[in-house]
Amino acid sequence: MSLRSERKKVGLSQGDAAQLCGIRQQRLSHYECGIREPKLDVLKRLSKVYGCTIDALLENRDVEDRFRKKNVRRKIAKAD
Repeated sequence: MSLRSERKKVGLSQGDAAQLCGIRQQRLSHYECGIREPKLDVLKRLSKVYGCTIDALLENRDVEDRFRKKNVRRKIAKAD
């Protein structure tokens, strides 16, 4: 799973999840997109809100990040 999939599994919007965790929605978006990495205290709050382990939140992050970067490169290449 990932941050986004765990959030969706419990049926929360980004805004609602961010509010429950005490962070801004934009920051949660950045975590989900891989722009920023959440600190341990934020991961603890997210895991509590989502009802999962921190490991579940971090699982497959490397694979997802590589996939995301590959898609971004494709979009840039198409724009050229």
